[in-house]
Parts: sequence; C-alpha cells; structure tokens
Amino acid sequence: MVGQAGILYVAPNLCGETRVGVQASRRLGSAVRRNRARRRVREALRALVDQLAVGVDLVIIPRPAALAMEFAALREDLGGMLAAAGALTRSSRSWEGAC
Repeated sequence: MVGQAGILYVAPNLCGETRVGVQASRRLGSAVRRNRARRRVREALRALVDQLAVGVDLVIIPRPAALAMEFAALREDLGGMLAAAGALTRSSRSWEGAC
C-alpha cells in the first residue's frame, strides 16, 4: 500500500504474532532525519497497536512527507493504509513478546 506518509508491505507469518519494522532509506536525508522519521512512524503506530491483526509482518518505509506532516495526519494516513491492506481488526490485544 502506498500513502502520503510512506509505503506499507504486509505479509502473513507463521509465528502467530504481529511484527513491525520501519526502514528509512538514505533518500530521506541525514541520519537525524531518518531517525526522526522512524520515531514519528513508530509513535503513530502505538495508537493502533490494539487494532493490528495477529500473525502479520508489517514493513513501513517512510517518505519525506512523513517528516513534514502534522502528527494527526500521519497517524490517520498510516491507519488508512493499514485498514486498506486488511492489517487492522476491531478486536483488542496487547503487544506481547516476539518470535
């Protein structure tokens, strides 16, 4: 899925847990900008953690717009991408452990 804030890849896993990775390329700029993009995306995902589907791997590649967007817009864009990819559920769960 492609959104204003970035690109989302979703793949099922056999682990039974949801795993999330954020990869910021050098195209975003310096290490400071890449780290800021990663932190912003991770923080936006924290609000959605209870709604993430179980048993999927998510990889998010932030775009330069993720640095300039208002935080609420970033959260909304990521939520829209996750919903369109079918990675959100309505059930609540806690973020526990990894494989």
